[in-house]
Amino acid sequence: KGVSQAKRLARYTGWFIKMRNFKIAKSSEARIFAYAYEHRRFSKQQIAHDLGMSLPTVAKVLAALTKEGFVVKDGSFPSAGGRPPAAFGFCPDARYAVGVELVAHKIEVAFIDLYGQVLDRYCHQIAFDRSEAYGQEAIRLFEEDLARLGIPRNRLLGATVGRGDGYFHGESGDGA
Repeated sequence: KGVSQAKRLARYTGWFIKMRNFKIAKSSEARIFAYAYEHRRFSKQQIAHDLGMSLPTVAKVLAALTKEGFVVKDGSFPSAGGRPPAAFGFCPDARYAVGVELVAHKIEVAFIDLYGQVLDRYCHQIAFDRSEAYGQEAIRLFEEDLARLGIPRNRLLGATVGRGDGYFHGESGDGA
């Protein structure tokens, strides 16, 4: 009962409208991001037409995606009369995921862009052990790889770490 009264009060005070607009904006961002990801090169007008959105909404979301580095200006499309529409492109290297595999005698690291393409791989020869020194050395090597590629930390989505067969069948001694 208290919740429904709060909803009614919110509707009358305008708070509800603000919250609805916020949700719509978030939904628009997600739809435009997905469109950019799928189409790779596009114009504001194409997005507005294909997604049935207003041009000001598309422009606002594209400005935010450009600021975050997900979208870049990419020249222009041929004109059909008048000023040619600006072209935008999705930037797959706006963020990266990292895969790390710990194997008995090495650490393998792969950096992957937003389209799942491997940017680069590194293999470090280092024997696995469960010491803090091993962990610190693994982190140091990872930091070197990151610096070598020139990837700032704020462009990393996350990392996944796995243990390879060498760990399970080799020198660990406990079969864990």
